[in-house]
Amino acid sequence: MDNTSGYNKFIEFLKKAADTTQSIGVVLTNVGKTSTTRDVYDIIKALPKNVKMLTVFFENSNTSSLLALENRRLDELNIYTTGTVNSNLW
Repeated sequence: MDNTSGYNKFIEFLKKAADTTQSIGVVLTNVGKTSTTRDVYDIIKALPKNVKMLTVFFENSNTSSLLALENRRLDELNIYTTGTVNSNLW
């Protein structure tokens, strides 16, 4: 199931939080759990400049959404997976 509406609402929430909060940490869970083709590239790309910490929990081996971090400065980046890291998919 593709939840584009939910993604857009989350991006709008982040934009509003950026106006009222000096430093933000974002945790994205279940990335790729229900759809291996749906990534969070748009969310990561839309992160406000005051996001200092990003944690991403991948449920599959598609990490292409991390390309949105190019030229981005974060104080902390945490990447986790529940998959088997020594499988051929990685």
